[in-house]
Amino acid sequence: MKTDYQQSRVYKWENAQVWSQKGTKTLEVYELKYLNKRLNKLFGLKTKLQDKHANGVCHYNTYSDAIYLAGYGFNWSVYLHEYAHALTVQHKPAHGKEFVSAFCALLHFVHPDKPSLSELAKSANSFDLDFVSLTENIWYKKLSRSKIDISKAIKPKEKIIEPKKSLNQVHKNYQKLLARQENLLKKQKQYESNLKRVANSLKKVEKSIVQYEKKYDEEKLTSKYQEPIVRKMPPKKDWQAMALDLVERYEGIKIDYYDYGNCKEIDLWYHGNRPPEWDYDRSGEFPCMPRYSWRMIYNLAVETLQDDGVWND
Repeated sequence: MKTDYQQSRVYKWENAQVWSQKGTKTLEVYELKYLNKRLNKLFGLKTKLQDKHANGVCHYNTYSDAIYLAGYGFNWSVYLHEYAHALTVQHKPAHGKEFVSAFCALLHFVHPDKPSLSELAKSANSFDLDFVSLTENIWYKKLSRSKIDISKAIKPKEKIIEPKKSLNQVHKNYQKLLARQENLLKKQKQYESNLKRVANSLKKVEKSIVQYEKKYDEEKLTSKYQEPIVRKMPPKKDWQAMALDLVERYEGIKIDYYDYGNCKEIDLWYHGNRPPEWDYDRSGEFPCMPRYSWRMIYNLAVETLQDDGVWND
């Protein structure tokens, strides 16, 4: 890597010139940002401008591609010096002959003093600075075809910060009291309405109590429990016994009973035949059909005896 052999001579040359404004603020931040944006557009760069965090030294950071300006650098010469570094970042050393030529092109076309190229070349030679042709370079050619007017920079609107008004605590407390009063009045009105509703309900209850006292005796009114009502349930009929009793009392009635565990079959015969109303679907001939119950057998036997005219119960 080449050493930056003419760095100190570049600083001495710059500080000795009338166009040097180092330490003097001649540009506002918004003007610098406008200038940086116009140059980026002209040269196709994306160099950023930082007006903070320079740590007291104006410099160009190659890694972040950003110009950092300290307090003494808010002017034309210092900014154009740092932007010349951005234009020649691919050339070494940092303050080599390409840098000097790019810096001179910026000074000639952009700086408001617009020093001539001959004056710049003469002063650079007096400090024994190396530089390439001041006219046969890309920076001169592009700047010569463009005009940067700093008056077009738009100044941002100043933020008007109104002084913060101190809170009137008396007014605040008074408003709270008024709100509290309004709330209590609403509750009072609601409470009075509830009292009227309770009074009306009480009158209705007292009227019902008087009616109960007239209608019922003391025992009814004071006994928690009343005597249970005993209902006489008719005895459950034993249909099987009743059916078998008919067999004993009437000649011709015969009942066959078969218990197969999961199903039961009851057959009724009258004088060796099925009764006229016998339902063969229930006789067991069709296993999936329901069977006769003892109650049905009894009723069918009674009906058969009645039809035959021998029923005498």
